[in-house]
Amino acid sequence: MDKNINFFVSKELEKSVLNEIKVNNKEIIRHTYNDEIVWIKRPRATKSNIFHKMAYSFTNIKGLMPVENKTKEQTLIHEVSKLQRLKEKNINVPKVLGCNGEVFVLEDNGVTIKSFLRSKELEKTVFENRLKDTLNLLIKIHNNNEYHGGPQVKNYTFKNGVVSAIDFEDSFDKNFKLEDIQFRDFFLFLFSLTELKKDIDYKEIIDIYMKETKKEGIDKELKSIALKLKFLTKIIENKLFYNLFFDDVINTYKLVKTLQKL
Repeated sequence: MDKNINFFVSKELEKSVLNEIKVNNKEIIRHTYNDEIVWIKRPRATKSNIFHKMAYSFTNIKGLMPVENKTKEQTLIHEVSKLQRLKEKNINVPKVLGCNGEVFVLEDNGVTIKSFLRSKELEKTVFENRLKDTLNLLIKIHNNNEYHGGPQVKNYTFKNGVVSAIDFEDSFDKNFKLEDIQFRDFFLFLFSLTELKKDIDYKEIIDIYMKETKKEGIDKELKSIALKLKFLTKIIENKLFYNLFFDDVINTYKLVKTLQKL
């Protein structure tokens, strides 16, 4: 392993982490060190299943682009290196406090933005502002010639007024263009917002993204994908079936309908 990702900020932290992982086999461990919360993460191999690959092959929809196959060690090297690089670019991500061949350790950056935004007590203005903060963070990642890879709203955190991005384990075949991977990011980000189960102005989000990234034509590409799902929206719109669908389906339907009208 490269020496620059084989380190701990202190011997005491290393000892505390090694003692923890001896008795705890979880992939992600909430650990207390010096009265502070840190997160210990065991890397996992990454790959897309055969059905995912087939779906991308048949449709060529960038949003379905499969991830690169990596071993656990390759995933660890990729994620730690990426976190360090993003930090150097002044992008809000957790600081890597330690790393060895088995785990790496991150500072605590708060609650997931998904759980924060889903709160029923949250004022509309606060909801809209924090959602835009999250979008702006993804925009900043893209404007720095980077991609997230796991851009869903569950992979952002909120603490002390700051939104941070987490979970950078996914990577892609070198033959894929960065702009296509970034489109995948935005595509998945949009669809993950349906999980918030709240009224969202998707068109405004798309307009902000296009303006700030200067990626003209994103709206047309999203519309093209949505129109391919027209047969599904017709089924949902049927009065005989509409009330049978769960909120998740209905919220996704609302997004698709918005994209079809772009």
